[in-house]
Order: sequence, then structure tokens, then C-alpha cells
Amino acid sequence: MYELFHSGVSLNCKIFTFIDPITKTENEHYWLTKGPTLEIYNSKKILIRSIDIFPIRELKIKIAGIRLTEDNEKVVIWGRSTFIVLDIMSDLYDIKLALLEDLNLLEKDDYIPYDSITTTNGKSNIIFKQSILNLEKRINTIGNWITDALYEGERVYLLTSCNEVIIWDDYLNVLKQKVQLQNIKSISYKGSLKLRNNMIIVISPTIIAGCHIWTINIEEDDYKSNLLYTLSENVHHGIIFDSQIDNDFKHLITCSDDRSINLYNFETGELIVKIYGHQARIWSLKFVYNDEKDLFGIISCSEDCNFILWKFSNDYKQLDKHSIHEVTQIKNCWSFDYKNDKVLTCGNDGRVKITNVFVNKIDESVISLDLSFAKKEFLKEMIKYKDYFVALTNTGTLYSIDSVGKYNIFKLESNITSQLIKLVSAKEENFFFAIDKENIIYFFDLENGEPKLKLNIDNGKANKIIFLQVALIKGDNIYFVIDSPNKNGSFLLYSINLKTKSYQIVNSYLKIQPNLKQPITVTSCTLSLDLSELIIGTINGKILVFKNDIIINFKAISFDSHNEPIVAMKFTQETYNAKKLFLAASKTHYSLMTEDVSILTNNSSIKIETADYTEEEGIILYGIRDNHYIKQIEKKNFIKDQFDLKQYSQIFKNNTGWCGVIKKTENNTFSINIKNFDNTLEHDYLIHEGTHGREVRSVTCVDYNKDNSELSYITGSEDTTIKLYNVKINQIDNNTSIPDTTCINYHKQGRLNYEPLIPSQQMTFREHVSGIQTTGMIQCGNALNNSKYLITTSAKEELFFWKCYTTDQGSKKLSILGKLPTTKHLQNKEVTAELRITSFVYDPKHELLFTCYSNSMIRSWKLMETQDEKIECTLVEETFYKNCSIFDCMIVQDMLVISASEGHLTSYFINEDLSLKLNDTILIHQSGIMTIDILGDCNIIAGGDDNSITLTEIDENKKFVFKNKIVNAANSAITNIKSLNETQFIAVSTDQLVSIFGIDKLKQLSLQRTNEGSIKQELTNVADTQTIATFDKFCLIGGLGLSIWELPTNLIL
Repeated sequence: MYELFHSGVSLNCKIFTFIDPITKTENEHYWLTKGPTLEIYNSKKILIRSIDIFPIRELKIKIAGIRLTEDNEKVVIWGRSTFIVLDIMSDLYDIKLALLEDLNLLEKDDYIPYDSITTTNGKSNIIFKQSILNLEKRINTIGNWITDALYEGERVYLLTSCNEVIIWDDYLNVLKQKVQLQNIKSISYKGSLKLRNNMIIVISPTIIAGCHIWTINIEEDDYKSNLLYTLSENVHHGIIFDSQIDNDFKHLITCSDDRSINLYNFETGELIVKIYGHQARIWSLKFVYNDEKDLFGIISCSEDCNFILWKFSNDYKQLDKHSIHEVTQIKNCWSFDYKNDKVLTCGNDGRVKITNVFVNKIDESVISLDLSFAKKEFLKEMIKYKDYFVALTNTGTLYSIDSVGKYNIFKLESNITSQLIKLVSAKEENFFFAIDKENIIYFFDLENGEPKLKLNIDNGKANKIIFLQVALIKGDNIYFVIDSPNKNGSFLLYSINLKTKSYQIVNSYLKIQPNLKQPITVTSCTLSLDLSELIIGTINGKILVFKNDIIINFKAISFDSHNEPIVAMKFTQETYNAKKLFLAASKTHYSLMTEDVSILTNNSSIKIETADYTEEEGIILYGIRDNHYIKQIEKKNFIKDQFDLKQYSQIFKNNTGWCGVIKKTENNTFSINIKNFDNTLEHDYLIHEGTHGREVRSVTCVDYNKDNSELSYITGSEDTTIKLYNVKINQIDNNTSIPDTTCINYHKQGRLNYEPLIPSQQMTFREHVSGIQTTGMIQCGNALNNSKYLITTSAKEELFFWKCYTTDQGSKKLSILGKLPTTKHLQNKEVTAELRITSFVYDPKHELLFTCYSNSMIRSWKLMETQDEKIECTLVEETFYKNCSIFDCMIVQDMLVISASEGHLTSYFINEDLSLKLNDTILIHQSGIMTIDILGDCNIIAGGDDNSITLTEIDENKKFVFKNKIVNAANSAITNIKSLNETQFIAVSTDQLVSIFGIDKLKQLSLQRTNEGSIKQELTNVADTQTIATFDKFCLIGGLGLSIWELPTNLIL
């Protein structure tokens, strides 16, 4: 087996300034760790190095820490009680300066700097023997777990969990000495080391004996230790997870699982202040400096998915929240690094993200100015165009404000006879509308930021305008919709011609329609480019499709519509079945649909205020969560911009973007700071997408196009979400040999031309309310037009039906079509026992869906498709196996076969009346049978809680015949088995082992071996549920992350 891709928990990340030895250019590279592997990404966010630092997978050593030397020439990497010292250029980057000079690569065209690689399959720039091939000989192990390390003067100082410092001679590669304070026996979770002149300062936060600050004299070989003081009072009410000293040795900070941060005077140990801000345990801390010199504040990261930038105030006696940023999904931001206003973060979901903060830079998107207002005058409206703002006060005064705070008061022209009361803008366009008290519409152009009145639109048909929105801009024509509160009236589609400076009513639409229970109140709109379709969103959550003035269709935005107002609509560049797709969004849902069908439906994680769609980023949501402005890219489930709203006295939301205003009033003069939320200097971005915040419990291949080797798959997680991915699978020649004189930038597992797979996340779906249990595809019969559906299940008896759609442009979308009725709905009463659907299977012959439950219940269902392409389920039969849980089920020879928690394999006949009849049962495991599958027509393989794998045959009388058993197939429970062909299958277990087994002609089970005789077993993250998906010659395995494997073709029995 060959691991092509792995994404799991990332515990460490670093920003490393890489100076190319040939070009002398300086760029920031991003390091991250996943298990024993160190990955390096260049400044273009391209993976350029992937190195197994601790290559002996059986030891399961994960990289726990990284410490660079001050000169950035060496790095100490450790995990558990193991460490290694590496030269950064020659070992990690594989750059041999002497060889470079000999070859004179400056005169050759084949030298490609690392930061010139812009694609994932870029060729390596250096092809030399990799010294890291001898890595295992350079790894050292000490007795106790390492919590921090420091390299100084060819000595490695290692702080252990027993609060002793191991001094290792790196030159001789021998243990030099052990130093420990007397009478300190308590262990610590994490301490820290810091060099001060000829002393090493040690911070030893013990579990029960306070936090000790002591020193080691490294000037002499006796390495004397000296206790400075112990922080026994006013410390934390829990474990101290990190502690740091600033560069001037004035401050000491600690953080804990009690969610607090303590700031101490380092010289005296006196507590200066205790602060709170995180909602969960705080894992890590760092001091932050302006221009690397002056102390600015600190950064902390937490289990609550956030990092907080704190700023010093009150002469370094107080720490105030400067900004807070959500960077991981669901759980745990484990680590971070800071450099040049960039914070690199990593966590449970494997996501590695760059977040921009303002430490050195000035936030140029903030405009400051002073305005003189009349008594009781205040800002009522504000819109923006690029770097310009137009503001309207409650008295009708119109201001134009440029990017440096210079403003002008617009003088009302003679034809504006009434006070302006509202402004309406269009995204990225240099015009806006104003409405006065008489409901006259004024069309303004923005020439160099100055409003110029171009057109008056006398709206005689609407006595009051409650809605105005631009539906389309096409050439010199602007189309917009207006609506009034008159329920018996009409809403109107207008057009403006910019050349002729004229307007006309294109169409009028009655608000009372025969098929609608309520009159139409328009809340959003969009017009197709060919002007054939006007799509209207209403206040009660309906989507109306008009051709001319006739409704051709109306529908709700989602499967579970809550009659919320539709807040945003836009036609996209994509089509489905040659029909245009448009985006519609309410406060909590959004959908991609045509006039006929919704091909994507989803719940939002934020309160949506508006939404957009671009070809590059897909669906973009703008909204609020936890009193923060959020700009979220739904395709990657990724927050691109985030701002705390609590500091702003007014927030203005409009089509061109949001802005916040901070104002101070003195003698009718307003000192105003305007923050343009959509004009940040740099947006946040992802280095590595990661997977889920919690365990991946199920993986299903949705579609595999063998012609172009493109796979679409979904992952279901304990974090309640489902993610849809696309990945290009490149065929690899496993027989390619590697000459000893070569190495590769993309070197992993010793194969030439290794190209790393980069799965691309397409969408995160949030329909489930509890952790995902199982997922799978079903192929239905004639009653459902032989369609394929995706099924997902979770706790609380949730089972959802999804359909995978492919747009005309080739992208995959998922839409929910129906839900299985629960016991509560069937019995129409409250159910106290919480049931789980543990497994399901579809029988295409009888067109029945079988669902098995945690209380031993089996239900069968008939599925039907409604006229609007939804799925309806009718209960056929309900029966019980025993008083135990059913773990797995499948259809074999027209029988339903189930496995249960008491070790029995049981089969049922499916009668003509669709009822179940018990056929046979056999005890094959000492405890629960977690997983079953079929080899050929009659061989059932099963894996159980008893660590064993069994083979059971179905004879000609359709009875079970026990054949064979591997008693200790793994060191823990076998959680999933999948057949590869008629004689071989893959199995995973909770001890993280992946194995390939087979059966011979005598029906004997055995581990498979290669032609060379080696047993094929690998290690990866494995969940305790059914998490294997196979396709072609490849396999996906879920756990704390996801791995993709190429299966071997040279196996023998």
C-alpha cells in the first residue's frame, strides 16, 4: 500500500524565513506537522517538502515540538521522549552548498528556486542524495517525555515532564548531564527554556507543587541549578499548559485549563493581572513585538477554535483584547506562530491558516474625520464605492467622503424638493439611488467620488417605496425592482439607459397571485442576462420565477423552510441541464437552483445578511456570528474576513459592503472613524485545507470518473457535518526504482515522480444536528427511475436522502431530498429512549430500504419520488432481533444478513409480502460483530470487538457454515472490512492498523504478502466506526483526518 495523501491533526506550525542560497531572495515558508511528518509549503502555498522525521511508524511517534536556533541554521524536533537535531538547509531543504558551487547552477537553466514552484506537480530543483535517508541513525531517545528544547553551543538542552533538564552533546551525540532541582517530584504538562547570557532559565509548571522558576549555569561544566522562586499563590486552578518570558526578562505569562492567563513580574514573581477571554482551555502563548523590538502584547490560542491578540496598556500592567479570530473548525487551535503581522495557526481539523493582524501596520481601511452636525442630527445611511463613502443624515444632508477623510457636503439641486431619506447602492458600480419623502427616486453617478444627479424617476404608481434593488446591469442599461406596501398593487421592474438618460417601466407584476396564499412582499431579486427570467424572493421565504409577468414556478428555499425572508439572490455562471443556476439565501439557509430543481441546499453557520457568488470562490456569505462581522467562503468553510462589532456605535450594511462607525461627540462635532470591512489590506487565506474538527466516522465515494481519474467523495464526521471533496487521482507506476544517487522534493516512500494528491473541498453541509454515524450510496429500482442516492445517518434516528448533481460545467453539488420518519413521528408522541440508526441497506429486487437500530429493531421502507423530486418513505414492517444492538447489515442471495453486539450472524428471508422471516443464526465472535462484507457470492467476512476476523460460508441450503478464524488479527477491535475482489479484503482496527487479508482455495484466512514476502500492513488514523471506502485500485480511510492509499497489485496468497 502507498499513502498518496494524509490530512490529520496538526500540532505544530512555524513561519520560516527562507533565503535562497543562489538567488538570495527572501520568502516566508510555512512548516506544519502531521503525526511524524514535517511538511513545508513555499510562499505560493505549494507543498515542496514532505519528510518523515520519525520514520518508524510502529512507534507511532508524533512531532510534539519544534525549536529553531537563533541563527535559523538548525532545528530541534521532538516527540514523546525522542528528539533529533537537523540542519535546515542540507537536511530539510536538501540543499548542499558545496555541491551547488561545484555545479555552478547559476549558469544553468535547470535550477528552479523553491518559490518559483507554483503547481503541485512542479519539478524538483535539486536532485542529490538526501542525507535524511540516514535519519534513523540520528534519532536519540531519553527516559522521559520532552516538553521543550533549546540548542546552544553544540549542546541540546531538553526539559522533560519530570522537570529535569537533559544536556546532550550534539557534536559527540552523547548524553552530557542531567540537571534537576532537589525535592521536585511532580510532573508537568509543558515547561519552557530561555537563554539569558550564560544561564538557561527554566519554567517548570508542576501538576501539584506550583510553578518553579529556576536557572542552570552553562558557563561551567558543573551546570549548577538555582531556584529563583515558586509561583505557589495566585496561580491557576488547573494545569498550566504554557509559559513564556519576554525578551527583556520583565514579564512572565502562563495559561491554563481554567481559561485564564496570568501576567507576572518576572524579577519578583508578583502577579500583575489575571485576564479571561477564551471560552475553553488555553493551549499556547507568545509575546508579540512591534518591528521585533518593542513589546506590543501577547497572542493566545485555545480549545475554543480562536486565537486572541492582546495589547498591553496602562504601562504594561494590563492586557486588553485587540482582536479575536476563529481559525479552526469545531475544536482546538493547538498551536500558532507570528511574524510580520501574520499569524499561522493549526489544530484538530488539520487546517493551517494565515490570519492578518495589525501590529506593525496601520489599518489603512480606517478613515478618520470630524463632522459638524446640527442639534439632534446624526448619521442615518452610509454606502461605499471602492474607497469612497456617501453618507446621509437624518436631516437629509448628503456627504461624500474620500479615502483620506476629506469630505464635501452635496448641495441639493432645485429639482430635489423633498428631504432624502434612503440610499441604495449596487455592488462594484459607481452609482447609487436616493429616495426622498415624496417617494421620488434620484439616480446619482459618482464621478471621482462626487455625487452627480443624473436622473429623477417620478414613481407615481407606488405611494411608498419599501424595497429598491438592482436586478441586473447589462451594457448601458440598469434594471431594478421596486415594491410598495400596497398589497393590492404591483411591484415594478424598471430600466435606466445611461446613454439617453431615460427610464421606463419594463414590466408590472401583480402582488396577489392565484397560487399564493399571501400577497407578495419583495425582499430580493435577480434578472437573467437574456432578460427572460425575473427571480423574486419574498418575505415569507418563497422563490418566485417569472417569465414576462407569469409565475412559472414557486418553491421554498430549503427542504425545511422556516418561512424566513429571502435576503439575497444572484444568477451564477453555471448551468444545469442547460438552465441557468441562481443563488438564493435566507437568514439561515441557502440554495443553488434552477426554475425546476434545487441542486444544492445547505444550512448556514452564520446569520446571513447578504450573499454573493463568484466563479473563483463560489458562494460567499456575509453575516454575523457572536457579534462579529463574518465574510465566509462556503466552498472551503473558511472565514476570509472577521471583525468584532462591539466597538462600533453604528453598522451600515448594503450591497456594496459593510462599514462600521466609531464616533465621539463634543459640541455638535462628531469625531468619526469609518472602518471599511471589505477593503482590508490583505485577506486571510489557507495554506492547507484540512478535514473535520472531530473524527471522520464515514467515507463514501459519490462518483468516480475513470476516464479523467477524478473522484468525488464525502466524509461524515462526529462534528455533525458532511464534506464534499474532489480529487484528481494520478496513476503511479509502483515498479519504478529509485537510484541511490537521487532524491526528490516530493520524496515520500522512495518513489520517483511522486506527485502529492491535493483533495479540493467543495462544500460543508450542516443539515444534521448530531454526529454522523454512517453514509453510503444506494442504487434504486424502477420506482425511483434507477436513480442513485446518498444516505447519511446520525443520532436521534436521523437519516437523510441526498442526490448528487453534476452541473454542465462538471462541478458536483449535493441537495437533500428527504428524511426518514422517526419513531416520534410514526407514533406521534414523545420518545424517551434515544435511538441510533446503526446501519442500512437497500434491496433493489424488492425495492426496500432496511434500517437497523441500536435497540435491535429492524424496519423496512418503501421509497417514492414526489412530483417535485423529493423522497417520501412509507413504513412496511417493524421487527426486533433481540435485546441488543445491531451493528451492520447487507443483502446476500436475496436475504437480509445482520451482525449484532452479542457476536451472532443472522439471516432473514424476504417474503413475497415483504415481511421478514428468520432463516439462520450462528455465533462466530465472542463479542460484537462490528463489520461484515461479502467475498464472491457466498463467503461472509466479519470483524469484531474480540480483535478477530472470521470467514463464514453460505451453503446451498442458505445456511451458515463457519469456516475459519484469525484470532488476533489486530491488537484491538476490527472496525471496518471492505472486499477488494473475490478473494481479498482490507481491514482496519482501532490500534490504527491497516491490513490486507485473503482466502485461499481451502477457505483459509491469512494476511497477504508481496512477491518479496513482506506482510502488507500500514499505520494511519482510524476511527472506531465504518470508515473505509474503496474504488478502482484505491482506498480512503477516515479517522482523525483522512488518508488516501493506492492498493498494491503484487499480492500473493
